[in-house]
Amino acid sequence: MPVWPPEFPASRQFTVEELARLFNVPPPIIGDLQYGTFSNVETLLRWFAQNILSPWIRKVEAEFTRSVFGGSRSHRLEIDLSGLMRGDPAQRWAAWKIAVEANILTPDEVRQEEGWNPKSVKTD
Repeated sequence: MPVWPPEFPASRQFTVEELARLFNVPPPIIGDLQYGTFSNVETLLRWFAQNILSPWIRKVEAEFTRSVFGGSRSHRLEIDLSGLMRGDPAQRWAAWKIAVEANILTPDEVRQEEGWNPKSVKTD
């Protein structure tokens, strides 16, 4: 079994940090939790989705629409990042409550944004 020099673990850590920096990815997202806490990892994930993934996803959506659908306006690909962008549940539900109380959204619109079926049944 090989004996590793004492510097080896430190060099491996440096490599992970450099790779994260090279690809503009927060280290906790690629498994380096040395400085990760629950709150900063959650914030970094949202930042990563907004600033790194979103521009690439827009390009993929546009190219898919162009190449597969022939630029059709009736069909398009939409990649949903809402799961990454949601934030913590307490803040999200507080915002939904304000929106419903101010008559900006209905409870069913909130349910739709959360990916749930409508609760109320509409009769005409």
